[in-house]
Order: sequence, then C-alpha cells, then structure tokens
Amino acid sequence: MCHIPSDGKNLYWQAGFMKAKFKNLLRDSALFAAGSAGSRLILFALVPLYTHCLSPEEYGTSDLILTIARLLIPVVTLMTSCGILRFGLMKTVRRENVAATGAAVWLFSVAALTALTPLSGLYRAVYEWRWYLFLCASAGGAVSLLFSYMKVKNQNRLYAAMGVLQTAVFACLNVLFTAVLRAGIQGVLLANIAAYVLAASLTFGLAHVGRDIRKGRLEGKLSKQMLAFSTPLILHELSWWTLQSAGKLMVASIAGAPALGLYTAATKVPAVLNTLTSIFNQAWGISSVREMESTNAADFYSQIFDLYSAAVFGAGIFITVIIRPFMGIFVGGSFSGAWQYVPLLLVGAVFCAIAAFFDPLFSALRKPVSSTLYTMTGAAVNIAVGCVLIPRLGVWGAAIGTTAAYVLLACLKIRGVKRYLAFEPNWHVYLTNAAIMLLIGAAALWNWQMLPLSGFACLAYVWNNRVTVKRLFHALEK
Repeated sequence: MCHIPSDGKNLYWQAGFMKAKFKNLLRDSALFAAGSAGSRLILFALVPLYTHCLSPEEYGTSDLILTIARLLIPVVTLMTSCGILRFGLMKTVRRENVAATGAAVWLFSVAALTALTPLSGLYRAVYEWRWYLFLCASAGGAVSLLFSYMKVKNQNRLYAAMGVLQTAVFACLNVLFTAVLRAGIQGVLLANIAAYVLAASLTFGLAHVGRDIRKGRLEGKLSKQMLAFSTPLILHELSWWTLQSAGKLMVASIAGAPALGLYTAATKVPAVLNTLTSIFNQAWGISSVREMESTNAADFYSQIFDLYSAAVFGAGIFITVIIRPFMGIFVGGSFSGAWQYVPLLLVGAVFCAIAAFFDPLFSALRKPVSSTLYTMTGAAVNIAVGCVLIPRLGVWGAAIGTTAAYVLLACLKIRGVKRYLAFEPNWHVYLTNAAIMLLIGAAALWNWQMLPLSGFACLAYVWNNRVTVKRLFHALEK
C-alpha cells in the first residue's frame, strides 16, 4: 500500500499533482457526459409525458420490459464491452482483433436471445411483448459494444455525437408514439428500439468498425483473455441490477401493476442522482487505473472521495428539500402519491452513489471478486427485506429494502477497500454529511418542520464542507 502522510496532503495538492489529475478527471467526465448523460437524463425528462399519457399499469409494464432488457444485455454479451475497453487500450494488442472478437460475441448474443425469447412465457407480464424485448436487448447490446470501441479509438467527438443523436431520436419518437399516436406500451418500446438501431448503424459506419473487423482476425488467445476478464463481471453486473430492480419485480408480482407504476415514478428522481454519478464513474474508472499503474498514491483517491461525497450529499440534501412541491408539478394526477416514497429512496440513492465510487478502485486493484461479493450481499438483503415487507407494507417495503441494502453496501465497500489501500478521507466531514442527509430525509418523510429544518440542513452542510469547497476552487485555478 502507498500512503502519503496526512500532513503532506496540502503539499501534495499545492504541488500541482492533484490539480492536474483532477482537471484530467473533469475533462474525461465532460466527454462521457456529452455522450451518455442525455440518453439517461431524458428518461427523467419524459416522466411527465409518461405519467400524463400512460396509465400506471402501462407505465409500470413498459418500464419493466426495458429493465429486463438492460439485465439481458450484459449477460448475453458476456460483459465484453469491458473487455473491449480493457484490451483495446493495450499497446501490445491489435485493436482490429479486439473488434473481431466483439463482433463474434454480438452474433453469439443474438443467437442466445433468439433461443431464450420463447422462454419469456414463464413470466406472464412480458410474454405479449417478448419480441420487442428481443429487439431492445439485441440492439442495446450492439450499442454497448460499439460505444466501448469508440472509446478505444479515441473518437470522443463521435461518441458524444452518437449519444446526443440517440437521445434526440428517443425523445422525439416517444412524443410521437406516446402523446400523438397514443400507442401506449408499444410506442415506448418502439422508440427505444429505433433509437438503438439508428445509433448502432451510424456508429458502425462512421467509426469504420466494419473495416476494422475485416482487417482483424479472431485470435484464440486474445478472445480467451478478453472473456476471462469480462465474464466474471457478469455476476457483479447482475448483483447491481438486482439491487436496483428487484424491488420493481417484487412490487409487480406481489402488489400489482398500479403499485408498480407509483414505485417506478418515485424512483425516477433518485435515478437522476445515480445517472450523474455513473457518468463521473466512467471517467473515474480510467483515472483510478492510471493512478494505480503510475504512483498508486492513496491520497489521490482520498481527496477525490472527499470532493465526490460532498457533491453527492449536497445534491441529495437539496433535492430532498424541494421534493414535495416538485413532485406535485412533475407527475400526473394519478401518480401524485408517489412523492411520499422519494425521500427514503433519495437516502438510498446517495449511499448507492457512495458504494459505486469504489467499483473502479476494486477493478484498479484487481480485486473484482471482493466487490462482487459485497454487491451480492447487498442484493440478498434487498430481496430478503422486500420479500418480508412488501406483502405487509406494499411499495414502502420495496423502498425500505432498497435503501437498507444501499446503506449496507456503502459501509461494506468502504471497509473492503481499506484492506488493500491506505484510504483515509476526512471521515468527520463524511459522517456529518451523512447525519445531515438522514435528518432532512426523515423530516421530509414525515413532513415534519420542513421549513426550519431545511434551512438548518443547508447551513450545516455549507459549514461542514467549507474546506472541501476551498480545495475544489483551488484545483480549478489555472
């Protein structure tokens, strides 16, 4: 383990090392935000459209199908998008051979989906839409692999352009199919499929992927190495999916589609926070590996965590303060009751973001199994609590299970990473931020003294993070 003494932290920052690395991290985050933020945040922006044009049952079912499609993509593609990025950036590997392996895996995934689609009859809720599910997963898998390959080729502008285009097509077709043509579930699914297909087709041509595949060849040793790297990540991805989506499946099965619609609407606001942090974590994954391979300075990770956690807690506190009036405007009348679940889910989303920060660190440390075990534990807790509480409390049971699982997962990953790294952020500031978040979350949950407590929470947060904010501005100075 590499550790810089605490009295050297300011010198480390002021010497310029931290500033340069932080600026690189911000630059990478901006690039990934341009390419992927829109396609994710548009789901949030479309919630008013869905809640005004779809019934709770239609909204819940369409979201369930898309959730299952997102589950299938990493499974049938064997998480090869991670392998493409990892091996495509290696100087000793021909990227054309990486492209050939990716193409072979995608063809395999389509064949696997073709064989699995008839089995969807085992789950009655999606059987009617099984071929839409097949197309969503197939086209989504292609986009996942192609977008990773654009990163390998350093085609950052094209990556951003394709992300924006996919977003624009998705949004326009959703308005057309859902609001104008009133196509219901079918309209939502067709908009997703069309956006995926167009983005994949244009990327394939403009990034010259076909040419690279023709130049490359399927190299047995490389393919085995890529799959050996990627396939263990399937379990980790499934565990994250279970954490994020098991509540929806259990609510649908136990409480019914109308309850699922309310729960789905309630999760959209916390999902925005997770979307923003996932964009950062794409860049953080690259920075953490670079740092691990160069100096392995634990202080870098600790300083970034201080800034990251302060931003996450600040966003969570601010959203909680305004959530009730905002939800009154944001969702349709049939979904007005959804606001009451949001404060608790926001607490869970904050700790989900904290836990997600450590995944790139475990990868950089080459300890993905440890991260997977912690995530599996969180998923098991989510399922166990949901099975016990949803039959008794309905949607509240799912919200409690999800939040409890995320809080536990954050604690496990913090403890786990300290086994391998001298990770020493400012724990006093972190724990105080967590206490403020829990306080305002509880006040919003019971709608108790929100005005004075909101003012207190905001002032306490600003005072608690004053040193962290100063460091942020110092890092941004030229």
